[in-house]
Amino acid sequence: MGKKRMATEISGEGNHDRGTDGGVEEKCCEARETMVLDPDGDVTIEINCPRCDEVRRFQTSSQVLSLASTVFSKMLGPNFKEGHQLRKDGRVTTTLHDDDPGALEMILCALHYHPNAPTTAIRRELLVPMALFCDKYDCSRALAPWAPTGAGCTEGYVI
Repeated sequence: MGKKRMATEISGEGNHDRGTDGGVEEKCCEARETMVLDPDGDVTIEINCPRCDEVRRFQTSSQVLSLASTVFSKMLGPNFKEGHQLRKDGRVTTTLHDDDPGALEMILCALHYHPNAPTTAIRRELLVPMALFCDKYDCSRALAPWAPTGAGCTEGYVI
């Protein structure tokens, strides 16, 4: 049984069900399949969810990641083990540490033009983790079209 938490809508987090006490049961990452952002994707990103200690997986494109991020471009290039494995096997799995799974999901959805990409509103609690990810992986320019414009906040969303 998951932890109790407030309901979120566009949060980038796991599945939620109403509990008997009106709270929300968080299933978070249990029984979650790999999220396929590119059906021909050659990079699988794994990240450990600190809320439920499950591993979340995202099937992504090395081309998209490399164009969006200088860090991923170097990591998937010829001078790193991930790049060597990608060239040898045609695919690679890499694990990210100390990043927020919900922020990662929103960012990867935006970069891959996935239907779950943020359109007009992003949950306020994801702004800092998303900003930290963008700074760490140098992908702010690629995500500029999804950056909130203005400081308007409505019911927990930045619009």
